Amino acid sequence: MTERANHASIQIFLPIKATKKFSNRSVHSYPARVPDIGPLSDPAEVQPVVATHDPYEVLRNRDLLLYLISRFVASLGQQMLTVAVGWELYERTHSPLMLGFVGLTQMVPMLLFTLPAGHTADSYDRKRIIVAMTFVLACVSLGFTLISAAKVFVGWIYLCLFAAGMA
Repeated sequence: MTERANHASIQIFLPIKATKKFSNRSVHSYPARVPDIGPLSDPAEVQPVVATHDPYEVLRNRDLLLYLISRFVASLGQQMLTVAVGWELYERTHSPLMLGFVGLTQMVPMLLFTLPAGHTADSYDRKRIIVAMTFVLACVSLGFTLISAAKVFVGWIYLCLFAAGMA
């Protein structure tokens, strides 16, 4: 090897094809620097390159981590509520059809309000929308509690399910 091959400041010229975008420019290549890896030696002695990228770095962002934890807890609570409502409804009616209407009552608002919800999210402050819908879900949960405690007409359960699907 020559002394120049061992030197860290070797410049490599990378050609660039002349296109219409670059046709007015006089530069046809850019110099690139080769990193200093020390003197060249036996390939068996070369140390592997260690990646500096940490895939969990995004989880060190406090706000994002709090958001993800809260979404997980909210999703877990929503699933528990769905099971509890289905159980309550089946215990009171003993009808599989009424239990099937639970899923339908939750899906209809999603189909009806998807486009208006997107418009609302684009037009207003998203943080306030999230807080408002969380408040609606809290009111719905309180409604479910009162309906279950008072053993009122099951139609109120479907109304609360519709409101929860809307939020």
